[in-house]
Amino acid sequence: MSQAFKIDEPSVDELQSLRQRLKDLEHEVADYQRKHEAAAASEEIYRSVCDHQSEIICRVDADLKLTFVNRTFGEYFGRSEDDLLGADYVQFFAPSLQERAREKFCSLFQSPQVISHVCEIIRKGGHSGWQHCVVTPVLDSSGAVAELQVVARVRSARQQAEYEIEHADLVQGQLANIMNDGLIIVDAKGVITALNKKGCEIAGMNAEDMIGRTMLEAAGSHNQDMLSSNFARRSRGDTSPFELTWENGKARQITAIFTPTPLYDENGKFDGSLSVVKNITHRREVELQLRENERLLAASQRIARIGTFEWKIGDETLTWSRELYNVMGIAPDECSPTKETFISCVHPDHREEVLEQIDRVFSGNATNLHEYRIVRPANGEVRWVKSIRWLQTDANGTPVGMIGATQDITEHKRADLELEESESILRSYYESGLMLMGVVELDGEDVRFVSENAKTAKMLGTTPELMRGRSLGELGVTKEAIAVWVSRFREAERTGEMVRFEYARPHDALERWWAASVKMIGQTPDGISRFSYVADDVTDRKHAEAKAQADHQRLEERVLERTLELQKANDQLRFHAKLLDSVRESVVATDVQGRIVYWGKGAEKLYGYHAKEVSNQPMVQVTRPDGARGDELRMAQVCEKGSWQGELLLCRKQGLEFWGETVISLVTGPDHQPSGFIAIDRDITVRRQAEEKVRQFQSDLAHVQRLGTMGEMASGLAHEINQPFGSIANNANAVLRGLKHGGLPKQELLEVLEEISAEAMRGGDILHSLRRFTSKARPKRSIVELRDLIQEVARLFEPDSRRHAITLSLDLDADLQPVSVEPIQIQQVVVNLVRNAFDALVEEGRQPRKVTIQAKPDPHGVLIKVIDNGKKLSEDIGDKIFRPYFTTKEDGMGMGLSICRSIVNSHGGRLWATGNPDLGMTFSFRLPHTPRSTELQSERNSRY
Repeated sequence: MSQAFKIDEPSVDELQSLRQRLKDLEHEVADYQRKHEAAAASEEIYRSVCDHQSEIICRVDADLKLTFVNRTFGEYFGRSEDDLLGADYVQFFAPSLQERAREKFCSLFQSPQVISHVCEIIRKGGHSGWQHCVVTPVLDSSGAVAELQVVARVRSARQQAEYEIEHADLVQGQLANIMNDGLIIVDAKGVITALNKKGCEIAGMNAEDMIGRTMLEAAGSHNQDMLSSNFARRSRGDTSPFELTWENGKARQITAIFTPTPLYDENGKFDGSLSVVKNITHRREVELQLRENERLLAASQRIARIGTFEWKIGDETLTWSRELYNVMGIAPDECSPTKETFISCVHPDHREEVLEQIDRVFSGNATNLHEYRIVRPANGEVRWVKSIRWLQTDANGTPVGMIGATQDITEHKRADLELEESESILRSYYESGLMLMGVVELDGEDVRFVSENAKTAKMLGTTPELMRGRSLGELGVTKEAIAVWVSRFREAERTGEMVRFEYARPHDALERWWAASVKMIGQTPDGISRFSYVADDVTDRKHAEAKAQADHQRLEERVLERTLELQKANDQLRFHAKLLDSVRESVVATDVQGRIVYWGKGAEKLYGYHAKEVSNQPMVQVTRPDGARGDELRMAQVCEKGSWQGELLLCRKQGLEFWGETVISLVTGPDHQPSGFIAIDRDITVRRQAEEKVRQFQSDLAHVQRLGTMGEMASGLAHEINQPFGSIANNANAVLRGLKHGGLPKQELLEVLEEISAEAMRGGDILHSLRRFTSKARPKRSIVELRDLIQEVARLFEPDSRRHAITLSLDLDADLQPVSVEPIQIQQVVVNLVRNAFDALVEEGRQPRKVTIQAKPDPHGVLIKVIDNGKKLSEDIGDKIFRPYFTTKEDGMGMGLSICRSIVNSHGGRLWATGNPDLGMTFSFRLPHTPRSTELQSERNSRY
């Protein structure tokens, strides 16, 4: 290429400046388009309103040429709009008025003011008429008069009426019939007696149909209250006008203003009324249309987030639209906006330029769109806004204020920043991308480069700068490869869609594959199509696909082999299922969520459900009446330890509950993760009933043993009970003697009475303990304090302790936890062990005699010991003492220690005996903790 035609590449700063200028032009075009659309919409609304007016409306420019006419103007002069636009407006005046009218209208462009005049005009065919015209100057943004708007009402009827008034020989009623308003006369009963032609038009009926009817019949029953009240006021001389809406004879909704005048006969009696009826239906429709336009304008402002304002010179406060309050973040009822309020909302960095823009407007200089930031006072949020302002002037061109609009453009600003960031990322991706990318043009049967990235240039062995403007053929690409690309570009041009394809470059020694996509993105001013392309080397993927195809073939062969293995495994599973179905116990399998996946024949017999009824149902809802909470605890133990075994209350299909022995095991998969559970249930109702009979027998035997123990302790207890009662009797006699002689002091009397009360309470406690110990109640466990239970036992042995000179001491730990036990049974164990200790000491005859009841916390529960200093048992006796009917006493039955061991075992504990190092024996038993007792202990510790 010749160096004479070489064009220097623009610098980075120049490109940046061009891009910024391009963005500015785009903003200006967008703003101009929005203004143009707004102006077109406003012009359309203006034309719609004007076309529905009965008045003649037009606008003229400085040459008095017509620039706008409404529908009434064309109909009145009998000419089309196209024929009227551009015509000289003064030509429609009477010849004698044309020169004066032209002079007057031209002066309004120099000294704008609103004028009103009556003139004679010439219509098509040379017919004349009269019009009352109001001429209003229309100002542009700079305050200069751009056009004159003329609104004229035809006055031919009025002129005719004035002529008839001046000539008394006109026929009666002709004036009434040429009036623009209706006349209706009603008599004293409200019956219509006369109406003019306009009144008939408003009513939509002929005079013959109206005369003789009441106003109520003509206006409808929904106006009864209004007509009645107004007619009553007219009879009293009231002439107040009123508004009425009804449906006329042509089924059209009519609204009119009635101005009544009372009529009186020659005697001054009310004889009816004469009402002037002005039809305001069209005005009401226009008002409704204007209100709808205002609503749409407000909605448009809300959607576009545009607020308007007015700033009058000399006023303290500004006028803001509701949407401007929203833009500024101020509630309308919080304050009245002032200049200071507005400036305080402007961001400090923009206040000077905003004040400068305001000064420019008031100085008469034009202002452009101005972007700046505001700070919302409520929450300190910073927003971007865009404002435009216009100067307002009076008829003399003197500035009177400023109006303008402000739009929230925060989201647009954010979008611009995001767009710039996206463009930067896209440019970076384009220039440093790992795929071939670029823009090309079709050049006949070749492809010419417009823009491309470095990856494309590297693949072709050149640089992006050297590629630009060159074709594939010039770069050495084969014709076969060029034909592939050209065909795809032609397809994209024809369909308008993105075209994706893969191909292997012909004669490529490396056998490389490419995946590409092309799309038409537009045309140059010369009509040449441009395309974007993206291509990627997919050779590795193609090789991987070929390998995957081979692997897939091998996999299919393996699947076939595995299918045969699975068939054999299924045969084995069916055999195992038959074995499970032959088991008498219930076998149920669930998934990890506890839903039933296998329900054996034994389960069908035990629970009464068929396998189809319970398939995929939660097992806890089918068999466990204790609910999901109990099942969660069991499942937690299974997951932790691998299995759980115990007795449960189960439920059959008919709702019958029964006791079952259950074993639940965890099932794991090849990955050693839980895959389900297997539960084996067995009905143990008969066994439970037998155990219940044994427990009842043991309870009865324990009760007999308690009665025997109390028999042995009877004499001591009787003496113990007599003591408080004897003391009560002696003290009572002393009180009686003192009261009889009247010499017993009050303080001494109170002391004696307190001693009587204490002895009575002591005797009552002894009897209460004795009755509770010898009661025969059904065993029932409860949470008890061992300290209180052991202290109560000690009170029972106080008589024997004194009688035999035995020291009974208590060593009870202060931190003993409450335990869940059957209180009477545990109390019986302690009583039996203390009773045996007392008997051993009396039989031995040793002095001193000591028995200690000790209770200490234990890692596994609570440990209770009964220690004496009597004789030791020989080693040959060993564990025999706990066997039924074995005794070392001459008169013993041999059941006491056996019952005690049974009681302790039933509580989950253990009872044993050991010899002391020096003298005596120690009988120990342990009671385990329960969750409930631990909770109570924690609660007690938190209290104290």
